[in-house]
Amino acid sequence: MAKSKAMNSAFYFAQLKSYFNFWFEPFQAAALMTQENQPVHIKYQNLPDIGTLPGVAEVVSRYLQVGEGDVVLTNDPYSGGSTLTALNLLMGVNLEGKTNAKSPAEFTFCVRVNMKPHLHMTDTIEDEGVRIPPTPIRQGGKFNTELLKIISEHPHCPKNFLTTVEAVVAAMDRKVEQIKRDTQAAHLDWSKPRLKELFAETCKHFTHQLEHLASGEVEKEMTLESGEKLKLLLTLEEGKAKFDFTGSGPSAHLHLTYGATLGACIGAMVSVINTNLPLNAGIFEVFEVRAPQGSLVNAKYPAPVYQGLTDGAGLLANFILQCLGEIDLQHRFAHAGPSLCSFDLEFSNNLHFFDTLEPGMAASSFGRGVDALNPWQRSHLEPSIEEIERRYPLTVMSCSIRQKSGGSGNFEGGNGVTKAITVKTNCTLRWMITQASQKPEGEQGGKAASCAELYIQKAGQKEREKMPARGEFNMKAGDTVIMHSSGGGGYGGAA
Repeated sequence: MAKSKAMNSAFYFAQLKSYFNFWFEPFQAAALMTQENQPVHIKYQNLPDIGTLPGVAEVVSRYLQVGEGDVVLTNDPYSGGSTLTALNLLMGVNLEGKTNAKSPAEFTFCVRVNMKPHLHMTDTIEDEGVRIPPTPIRQGGKFNTELLKIISEHPHCPKNFLTTVEAVVAAMDRKVEQIKRDTQAAHLDWSKPRLKELFAETCKHFTHQLEHLASGEVEKEMTLESGEKLKLLLTLEEGKAKFDFTGSGPSAHLHLTYGATLGACIGAMVSVINTNLPLNAGIFEVFEVRAPQGSLVNAKYPAPVYQGLTDGAGLLANFILQCLGEIDLQHRFAHAGPSLCSFDLEFSNNLHFFDTLEPGMAASSFGRGVDALNPWQRSHLEPSIEEIERRYPLTVMSCSIRQKSGGSGNFEGGNGVTKAITVKTNCTLRWMITQASQKPEGEQGGKAASCAELYIQKAGQKEREKMPARGEFNMKAGDTVIMHSSGGGGYGGAA
């Protein structure tokens, strides 16, 4: 009888996961949270989503009572969110027939939509964009359109803010109705005992998978090119993964919030275990993360967080893999470039083109690195080159794999990307490259990869000028920007 119940539970939970995949399909990142702020299911696009989606739901529930159908908007990283161009929309949902409007909803449906960033070289988050604290935008079925219009008029508000918010809320409404229909048709059980069983089963299976790794402890430090220190004591024992960042120093550019650091820790380990388990509260129970406030892995207001929550999260995940490789020799990785090589071309009339370049993946003890693939970001579809050239006064001269940029070895590192863009009118170029002067190192005799680089070639000139890791440059019509993303380090002595 017990075995039959276990088999039925396994089937039910697999069925539930397939439903979540369908329900969340239209969204880049989404989560369903219980009233106690336990994640029932998380879909993530970037590593910080893993820790910050539950974080933003917890902050909202602390200050606001979200009833069924109510919607709250926020983008503030210091209120649990991600970057300022990532809008969080949280909707109260009842799935067990509860209709008391005076009580908080049983669940919170959280959706994150990433707007195109506009790079700013800033020292505080206040200059990085418009901050929206947890703000009710629909209560009792009434939409606060006037408030949304006021926010949209802020000079740093993302383009298409108003239409995007309206479209996402409409999509959430449709999916909530779909969830309710599927719940009734499939007799899905959202009771607290059933969810507790789901979390316990997920935790048990994830713990079993984690125990396939070698147990042990390692303490490791790295110094960033700008002098900041990252320190980690990683412990794997008794089905627990413990991360202690005590001793890490403050940062000049890579400010991560605690939620982003938590997401990087969980995401890095999940990638190694390669589990197909749903990402819910059961997996969170396995992790303990200590990150001293004020360090680069737990930023204090008003530190700007954009580069930390993009490149910094990837750098941290890569560092975790290095530490893991010293505990479990079967999972050794070369170094990978953490930078997305973000750049922004700002033309007249507030028209700006933002783009990133993927680095090559590092090689490992079990295979070659993949070209032009960032394992820490699940990209969504981008416009074609033809569409980009139609929208903006520029010409994409080339976009290709950066050959031989990965490190050599028994397993070669993945190659990065090269992109060259010529502008047709005057504009301002801004860019950010993380660890630009440090080549991604190889492992076990593998060679280092090429580092990321950015060049400017002025109109009519053959020579190119290499630029620093981050900055701003006034381009003239006919000037060309050439960006190279880094490759991944090689693994093993070359044959």
